[in-house]
Amino acid sequence: SQVAAEIMDETTEARQLRVKKSIRALLLSSKHGCTPKQLHSDYEHIVGELLPYKALGYSTFMEYLTSIPDVVEVRFSKDCSTMLYGIADPSTRHIAKMVSKQRSKPPARNNQ
Repeated sequence: SQVAAEIMDETTEARQLRVKKSIRALLLSSKHGCTPKQLHSDYEHIVGELLPYKALGYSTFMEYLTSIPDVVEVRFSKDCSTMLYGIADPSTRHIAKMVSKQRSKPPARNNQ
């Protein structure tokens, strides 16, 4: 496919920039952050490829994410779960501001 051919021709630096841009966009669109598993799934679904952390020189997904603190903030909650949050850059600050102003859905009631 044409997309696959373009990715094959891409330099590592260009690929890194593209991947970081996609991760930032996915995380900034999630007001309350997301889990690593959700980001991995969303990336594959939206971008159409597995996140290429190995091709970028990292052995694990989390190792890659912690290497890009300009894009991802990794937080650990009280229950020891890991949550990821996007870090806006000058070109995405307006998006982060709009998402932060969105109303949150009220928690679902558990009527039994």
